[in-house]
Amino acid sequence: MMKKGYILSGIFIGVIIFLVGCSSNKSDSSISSTNETTSSTKVLKATTSGLHYPWNYKDDKGKLTGYDVEVTEAIAEKLGYVVKWTTTDFTSQMAQLESGRTDVVAEHVAITDKRKLTYEFTEPYAYPDIELMETSDNNYQSLSDLKGKKVAVALGSFYEDYIRENNPDDEIEVVTYEDTSGIPNDLAYGRVDAYLNDKISGEEKIEQSGLDLKMSGISIFKAQFAYPFAKTDEGTALKNKFDTILKELEKDGTLTKLSDKYFKEDISTLG
Repeated sequence: MMKKGYILSGIFIGVIIFLVGCSSNKSDSSISSTNETTSSTKVLKATTSGLHYPWNYKDDKGKLTGYDVEVTEAIAEKLGYVVKWTTTDFTSQMAQLESGRTDVVAEHVAITDKRKLTYEFTEPYAYPDIELMETSDNNYQSLSDLKGKKVAVALGSFYEDYIRENNPDDEIEVVTYEDTSGIPNDLAYGRVDAYLNDKISGEEKIEQSGLDLKMSGISIFKAQFAYPFAKTDEGTALKNKFDTILKELEKDGTLTKLSDKYFKEDISTLG
């Protein structure tokens, strides 16, 4: 009986080992299949802030959306990419682009001569008017009206560059803000006299603030918003692909449709 017990125990242990081995092989096969699927998917790493309605923001369900986001996803779909989004502030976005941690920045980035020294830019996908935000009792129409006045701009922005380049005698006091959310309040209470911003973003900030402010309605200039890429072989190749698809999206009306959806006007072309 003792010997028979040993035999039965041995058989039982052998069966368990066999079953465990089968289970392990099945698990390894499943992991391998998943890895193969993942590795075959083309991923486009894109960054945005998710804070600039209606350019890029999160909806009521927490989903990232907006003009920047939808145009990017339309391009990616045509190229056969799945977009992997990350959200961070603008300075970090550009740093990630330079270090290769992201492929493209989708943050309605203005093309400037200074930036072109560092980045490759696509053709523009938006041409917004740049205007002055002011209190309702003012009527500033150009920078020349602001001599001796204080003008607010985002720190390190192309708005700051523009004013400094067009204010050679420093007759306008440029007040920079790292966080621009407080500018409408400062403007309403007289701490600054005007705020240079794109018309669309400015109108949204006024609506959100509920303050007695307005956009001047006079275009200082038209900006050109585009996608920046790293100045590498890979960056240039991807930039060229984006340009090809942007032309298609302009031709088939997709850019106009998305612009109308988010801005109630077509700013996708230079009109």
